[in-house]
Amino acid sequence: MKKNANKLLYEYGLNIDKISKINTNEWYNIMTNLHKKGVGKNLLLNANLMRSSKIYNNKLLNIFHQTPIKLNKILNHLNPNFYIQKVTKKLLAPIEKQIITIKQKVINKITDKTKKYSLNLKLKLLKKANYYPLLMVLMFF
Repeated sequence: MKKNANKLLYEYGLNIDKISKINTNEWYNIMTNLHKKGVGKNLLLNANLMRSSKIYNNKLLNIFHQTPIKLNKILNHLNPNFYIQKVTKKLLAPIEKQIITIKQKVINKITDKTKKYSLNLKLKLLKKANYYPLLMVLMFF
């Protein structure tokens, strides 16, 4: 039966596996065209039953896949720790922002200090080596 249905659907670029993915209007048009061509009613009925069972199985499979996800969400909402974590995140958000700004300020101060220190070190090394012309060039940059 599957073989005959695949032969009929081949001219539309379909097979039994693909018919569940097309929309209902397209399927209706294909079925009417096949009926007009004189394809037997039993064959059309069986192809339609195969399509509907495939769609049903796909939806059932999707429900089975979605059930644990939905159940997990429901269980999260029943869990008191979920709400405690939610509230603590809201309460700690301003503190977290302040910590981030303090970190940025500290990093900026450290980089400024290291720049000053490295410049002073370069100047001292140049003075010790008596490279006054290079020292003058560095003063302008």
